[in-house]
Amino acid sequence: MLKKGFTIVELLIVIVVIGVLAAVSVAAFGEVQQRARNSARISSARAWQSIITQYYEANDSQLPATSARMCLGYGYLRDLDANMTDEDCGRYYLLSHPNDTWMNAFRTIANPLPAYPNDKMVNANDSSIWNSGIVFSSTDTYDVANENRANYPYLTYWLYGFNKDCVLRPVLRNAAGGGLVAVPSATYSYTGSASQITECRIGVFDISRLQ
Repeated sequence: MLKKGFTIVELLIVIVVIGVLAAVSVAAFGEVQQRARNSARISSARAWQSIITQYYEANDSQLPATSARMCLGYGYLRDLDANMTDEDCGRYYLLSHPNDTWMNAFRTIANPLPAYPNDKMVNANDSSIWNSGIVFSSTDTYDVANENRANYPYLTYWLYGFNKDCVLRPVLRNAAGGGLVAVPSATYSYTGSASQITECRIGVFDISRLQ
């Protein structure tokens, strides 16, 4: 007695089902990978926020210098600009580098210093636009009514994905008249559906703690 085989239609249905399951699995894996990458960034940024705050409190409300912009920690990529000897972090148009004086100062609080993921986060819509690492800056003014404070310290880091929660607070955004302002209801500083990158600018501590 001959056994009946699968028809072409049945085989096509099986192939389609397998394809759908594979696509769902790939999407789910990508989401898990994205969450893991973002979690590592947030965890390191939280550690740096704590270290800088502790240093500030332990040194009479002073940071190592008044105004600065730098990578936090070491281990960053070296090929983001023409100088292949120094480590680079930041935006594609505004790179920063580690500062030994500041890092040695922060080692009085935590040693070893926290590591931060150093991958190059490329804009999904334009490969010439990218970000990398975590940047400390105290070069901008915190701009609110009657509280315009120069050299406000904050962190900038980036997360994979559109409209992601930066988790850390306070979240800073550009003020209408220039400078920065904390937005209590904000969960991110800037995000783009085309870029699939979320920017986080986070105050190191509340403006009320600045001397």
